[in-house]
Amino acid sequence: MCDQAYCRGEGKAAIRAAVLKKYGLTLETFEEMLASQNHSCQICKSKTPGGSGNFHVDHDHETGVVRGLLCSKCNVALGLFQDDPETLRQAANYLKPHNPEPIEHMLLATVQKLQQNIQLTIPEAAGLSH
Repeated sequence: MCDQAYCRGEGKAAIRAAVLKKYGLTLETFEEMLASQNHSCQICKSKTPGGSGNFHVDHDHETGVVRGLLCSKCNVALGLFQDDPETLRQAANYLKPHNPEPIEHMLLATVQKLQQNIQLTIPEAAGLSH
């Protein structure tokens, strides 16, 4: 027979309290953690938790140590990658060549083009062109 809060028909607050208790957290410590994370996911910084409407308590599955609060997507992603940092690095490296250049590089290239255009048009405007 199921002894979980949701099986006993308890409300969301009771279910949330049971989940937090499992990780040694109170509602107050959960709220403090969330505030320290700017009320957002520790990984993607989304302010929308998704899923059940609450941020997930991420923890080390071997030690039980709580690492932070995650949105549903990041929590599932870590689980699918089995919390393996090396596999996550490989996935990030795989994505790099398929992503557009970071905005800083795009801005720098734009500034350099503008500088070249200014240098080309100044002599023409001064009547110095051949």
